[in-house]
Amino acid sequence: MKENRSIKRWIFPLLIVCACPWLTGCESVKDKTLTGRLWEGAAINHGEPAGNANLRLYQTVDHKDVLVRYDEERENSGTIKSRAFLLMANQRRLDAREKPSFLSAQKAAKIQSLPLEVISSIDSNSAKQEKMQTIISSDGHHFTLVSKGREIGSYDLPTYVTTGSKLTRALLTPATVAGDVTIYSALLGVLAAYMYASGRGGS
Repeated sequence: MKENRSIKRWIFPLLIVCACPWLTGCESVKDKTLTGRLWEGAAINHGEPAGNANLRLYQTVDHKDVLVRYDEERENSGTIKSRAFLLMANQRRLDAREKPSFLSAQKAAKIQSLPLEVISSIDSNSAKQEKMQTIISSDGHHFTLVSKGREIGSYDLPTYVTTGSKLTRALLTPATVAGDVTIYSALLGVLAAYMYASGRGGS
């Protein structure tokens, strides 16, 4: 009898420990929490390359960067918008799948640059070219930079969570966290009441 009471005394703390991943939106159970669904939900809006991205690439006259121009589509609304950004200046953001520092149409137009020649593949003729060239994928979402017959970098057009979606999630997160805590605290309360009643019955 004493052994049974000892086991029951440890069950409730153990349940609390087991419930912690649910309350914190742990990776393995995030789809079962309100907060997890909010941050992984399909309703989150992305900026991504349009189906016909109309990709154009230009090398700056100082040869230090590449101006990328393309058409972006908002995932939820389907709105198309012309975009421009400097590739090398945004390398860290692109690697982190963050929104690049886009240039306004006026600022992009002021950048002195020359269009890159588009080639189909790296071949012996590419090695003879002193200027930079580019290979663009068939869907226009991916490109490779080539110099003197050698690949110097391969890049994807950015796909990122829009600022509006981030703000919406930030505003809703406290409410979803509170909801998760309420739901799972109620479940733990039911279990505690059951265990208490069982303990009373077995005493």
